[in-house]
Amino acid sequence: HDIESIHKIVLRDKKKQGKIDGYNIMDLINSIVFNIVKFESTGNRISTPQILLIQIENIMKARGLIKIGLAVQRLHLWNISMDCFSKALQQLKYADLPSTHPDMVLTLNCIEAATLRPIFLVPKESPHRLVLKYGAILKEKKLLSSVPLELTSHPGHGIVPMTHDSNFLITRGYFCFLGIGTSTSSMEVKYDGDFITRVDDGSVMNVCLGLFYEGVSLLLRPGPRNERERRKHLAMTNGSRRFLINDDGTISVANCPDLVLGMSIHPMLYLVDRNSPNRAVFKNIEQIGRSVNVSSNIEGYDGIKLELESHAPYGVVPISKLVVFKNKLQLAIRVLGLGPAEDSLKVIYRKNKIIIRNHDNFMLGLHLPGHFAGNGINMVGSTKPNWIELWYFKIFNEWITKKFTDFSINNDGTISPLNASHLVLGFQIPDFSNQQHMPAITYTYDPLIDDGEETRSGSTGILTAITNYLVSGG
Repeated sequence: HDIESIHKIVLRDKKKQGKIDGYNIMDLINSIVFNIVKFESTGNRISTPQILLIQIENIMKARGLIKIGLAVQRLHLWNISMDCFSKALQQLKYADLPSTHPDMVLTLNCIEAATLRPIFLVPKESPHRLVLKYGAILKEKKLLSSVPLELTSHPGHGIVPMTHDSNFLITRGYFCFLGIGTSTSSMEVKYDGDFITRVDDGSVMNVCLGLFYEGVSLLLRPGPRNERERRKHLAMTNGSRRFLINDDGTISVANCPDLVLGMSIHPMLYLVDRNSPNRAVFKNIEQIGRSVNVSSNIEGYDGIKLELESHAPYGVVPISKLVVFKNKLQLAIRVLGLGPAEDSLKVIYRKNKIIIRNHDNFMLGLHLPGHFAGNGINMVGSTKPNWIELWYFKIFNEWITKKFTDFSINNDGTISPLNASHLVLGFQIPDFSNQQHMPAITYTYDPLIDDGEETRSGSTGILTAITNYLVSGG
């Protein structure tokens, strides 16, 4: 079930046919998933009771989706794997299986293992610090082979890249944020006493923006390719790429050993497909949408809580410390995620901005440029007093950051980036809290396909054959 190998075969065939434009691995995954959810048994329908036949089909679909989810995990396509697992759980619920059924237990374990959480710097005494399984081996430094970053502090989990490919910003170059995922997807690394280097491509672990504060994220950056570049990297990065492997298995920042790698216990807020079972549906969406008159002064409004109907009884809350950039604007950022409803952000909606009244008028903003599933959502602003009313910030928010901070309120209770209605805010935890108890029925649509359309399926005879093999337990 090697998705990447199948992808290479399809890619080779399409090159021969001259049909390579616009094709990528997601087309293949969508095609296989589409075939699984539309699968119908060719067994003896006459001798098998209809309700039992449908139950069997749902279980077979769920098993196929689990296999696809596990396969794309190895490609670090976390949002897609979670959608596959969530849809598998739906299929098993349609089949009316008890929670103790082996397929239900497996699916729930897959969802738990695939719930990706970001890595932050935490105090070395923190109960959320990460402890490496093979820390003592890494400390030897002269390893001929690599070591996976599996964890004893979080059994079954390891340190993983949060995206399949590195992101690129003109001002920052290539980078990839790190998180906690399933141990089978743990990064393979080497350690030379300074750099923790991923063996796949030579990328090195790095403290985001070189800020040695609690709550700062960890990421991968392109590493040195030779000894000369290594000396240059050590000199130019203020130690942001230098780490210590401690005797207890924790990882410290070399220039600030009181800070170690840790994790957030809260799932983070990020973009998901509009029809994803992981989407966030908000309780007070109508009130939020009409909360403020455009010409009004926002100081007269208390704000409405971002409480969730989909993931009750929770809401959207900050899950990291405030990180302040040392510049004249005093820009600041906090990561957002799922937390207690009583701590929810209180917001108003004005001129396409979601302004957070109980956090100094910070605004919701995309973590990275671009509208794509998996992009994180932060709260962004400044520590300057009354910053949102300063003339240069008004220009900044109106013309420079609008692609990051403009959102639309949808009638179905969701929130989308402006001009990207196929995406909404969501979490890496599925919602079934309000799902009605459904009889065993066939699947009706594919959440991985935009707006329920089937135009992206691109199903072919060979993919159908592969799918039939997968769902049949091959």
